[in-house]
Amino acid sequence: AGFPLTDNGVQECNRGHRRAGMERTLTLRSAVGLIVGIVIGSGIFASPGFVVAEVKSPGATLIVWSICGLVTLLGSLSMAELSAAIPMSGGESVYLTRAFHPVVGFWYTWLTGTLAKPAGAAAIAIVFSDYVCRLKWGEEPPEWDRKGITLTAVFFLASVQIVSTFAATVVQDFFAVEKLALIFTLCIAGIANAASPNGLADGAYDELGANATSAARHNLDPYRAFQDTSNEPEDWALALMNCLFAMNGWNNINLSAGEVKRPELVIPRAALISIPLITACYVWLNAAYLLTLTVDEMSGAKTIAVDFAHRIGGPIAGTATAVAVALSAFGALNGSMFGASRLVHACGKDGTLPSIFGWEARIGGRKTPLVGLLTQVTVITILVTVVGSFQVIVRVYIFAQWLFYLLTIVGLLRLRWTTPDLIRPFRVPTVAPIVFVGAAAFVCGVLLWQSPVECGVSIGVLALGTPLYLLQRRRIGTTEIQGDDEITESQPLLGGVSTDV
Repeated sequence: AGFPLTDNGVQECNRGHRRAGMERTLTLRSAVGLIVGIVIGSGIFASPGFVVAEVKSPGATLIVWSICGLVTLLGSLSMAELSAAIPMSGGESVYLTRAFHPVVGFWYTWLTGTLAKPAGAAAIAIVFSDYVCRLKWGEEPPEWDRKGITLTAVFFLASVQIVSTFAATVVQDFFAVEKLALIFTLCIAGIANAASPNGLADGAYDELGANATSAARHNLDPYRAFQDTSNEPEDWALALMNCLFAMNGWNNINLSAGEVKRPELVIPRAALISIPLITACYVWLNAAYLLTLTVDEMSGAKTIAVDFAHRIGGPIAGTATAVAVALSAFGALNGSMFGASRLVHACGKDGTLPSIFGWEARIGGRKTPLVGLLTQVTVITILVTVVGSFQVIVRVYIFAQWLFYLLTIVGLLRLRWTTPDLIRPFRVPTVAPIVFVGAAAFVCGVLLWQSPVECGVSIGVLALGTPLYLLQRRRIGTTEIQGDDEITESQPLLGGVSTDV
């Protein structure tokens, strides 16, 4: 691929990221690598403990992760139908504009660039600081030390990206390899620990740990796996929310649909290969945790990978894992800020957002998206200092993103009804979008009921964006739906591309 992998997955590194007519260079291998590289990030090192805390049993934990994989696959295949019918880069903003109205596409772009992506980056930054703090303070570091480390990482990466885009991409490429190696190592360690009759440590590091591991090895016994399982629907929804955060980025191949060779074939095949692969990896890693740590030890754990490594490999393994996860989260944060800042920058350049968002810094003859980066840093700083809680920020992020994933797939069903003659080279069975819409509505509904303040932030940002859309529409005019196959570079994209294909 001609752009770096970013864990938050927005691949807008140039102004033409949503125009038709870009060179189609992405193959099936590239698409699979893109999805896997984007999705496997820091979430899997932070979410498992919160999933266990909600559903309260080992068996239910693995079921939730499996459900998450299934929902993600159904959503990815549904998005693939849209990308095949409307084979243009831009993803949800394009589909929402076509299915509903340009203002809906604008809402998605506005909320994503100014809240959702910064919230995702803030959550990743907190994962970084949690693992760094674990090296010095253990599980509960002083609050402002933790926030200080979080913001230091954000400011440092923003400075690097302002000074040099090349340096930012080098950092990203290195950490993309490192995080995959870390996941692979933990999975192999889990296999070895499960295969050993008494576990790898076998009491070598502490007797209490050995006794806990001995008890944990029975967590997945059929007669014990579902003991104490929560029967509250909201607990399952919140557990699924945490899994969905770890699956963040599953839809981002659609942002580059205009660059995929034969998207009607490649995108659904890439989804069918990558999503089950990622799901299997996540389920196995959680099974490894469950065969090593007790439910009480896992429940609510913020740095579960360190607990796991320490139990089977001792203090040195625990320290090495804390460093490795912190580096992985650091790379994920870099990628998240890199992609999101370019989303804001591109929208400022093409007229979707006011032109101030497209302002650049020129350093050494190179341009960097100054205001795009400052937007990310400002929102991240507010979230970290005012909120600070990983779980609360994840709720803000999931509601903001999944509300529009829900609307996008509803848009797919609407387009089937309103434009039955639209050529659909790939068509997913109707049950897939219906199940996805139901699951997304369930999660968003529970979040709205359980966390009205966090969800209200998204609604408030949307409300602020509406008059901005009207002002932009009045200033540069509305993009009308044309019969052409492409859009010129100068054509404004209020809420996404409005064009027939």
